[in-house]
Amino acid sequence: MIIYPIFIPQQGCSFQCIYCNQFSITGSSGINQEEILHDLVAFCEFNKHKQKEIAFFGGTFTALPQKIREGYYAIVEPFLDELTTVRYSTRPDCIDEEILKESILQRVSTIELGVQSFSNDELTQSVRGYTQEKAQEACRMVKENGFKLGIQLMLGLPGFSPSSLQLTIERTIHASPDFVRIYPLLVLKDTPLERMYRSGNYKPISLNEALYYSATMMESFEQHGIKVIKTGLHSDISERDAIIAGPFHPNFGELVKGDIFARRIEKDIDGDSLITVSNKNISLLKGNGAYILKCLENRCHNYIVKVAVDKFLQDGEYSVKRLSDKD
Repeated sequence: MIIYPIFIPQQGCSFQCIYCNQFSITGSSGINQEEILHDLVAFCEFNKHKQKEIAFFGGTFTALPQKIREGYYAIVEPFLDELTTVRYSTRPDCIDEEILKESILQRVSTIELGVQSFSNDELTQSVRGYTQEKAQEACRMVKENGFKLGIQLMLGLPGFSPSSLQLTIERTIHASPDFVRIYPLLVLKDTPLERMYRSGNYKPISLNEALYYSATMMESFEQHGIKVIKTGLHSDISERDAIIAGPFHPNFGELVKGDIFARRIEKDIDGDSLITVSNKNISLLKGNGAYILKCLENRCHNYIVKVAVDKFLQDGEYSVKRLSDKD
């Protein structure tokens, strides 16, 4: 699916979530209608024969006053056709039958719910304002009304634990979304979470933990036919200006894929080893300063692990052999 995103940072939000600073994340403080119209003409013309969506991201779209929602729908309406529909993101507690009826009339095809967690403990400590029961109900309503369902999840919220992670995985699978986004929680500048962090009331998870938990989620979801379309914030967020603490890496998604690949290899290593992989997979282990290769060595009792390429191996294939003294 090809998407043209329109960012409406924090519009419709009744309060600021403890972790949220959409202006830092999106680099936008509002929309420029003239610029959007110009870009939409080019976007739709270039993708004339492709399935595509015009998406409203960054705020709580369905919590906007009806007149404002209608204004946004009016902007994109001239571009909608059998191949072009609308997508928006919103909160689980801002979905009801009337909103869904309106969404059908306005050619909405996909709804992303910022669930963040299905753990009531995490939701309470993060002051989300709804329960996991409400989140499950919203997911059910979206699916039953014929929309594609996306679920956005956060790793490392206040109250996070391995058991709450497992609960979120199980309930996400039960909700059966069409896709999921996974965001490790970062401490952003000018947020309530920054104050919690600086006062010692919140400790973010490490990068290694974020990779491990993200890989665990991705493997579980994809085993159940749920596609993970995004892991981590986009790489052009200004780390120096916006991120105070937390597991940020500009190539986080690539590291998660590398971690999943390394998990497969790990079970075959019982000493100093040579791993042979395809050209397509070498970057998973040796890219980003060989970060994943170093993690693999640490997890394998600090055995020496060397990597080679075999051009005849296919994507995902590998072999492992013990290193001799000669090697």
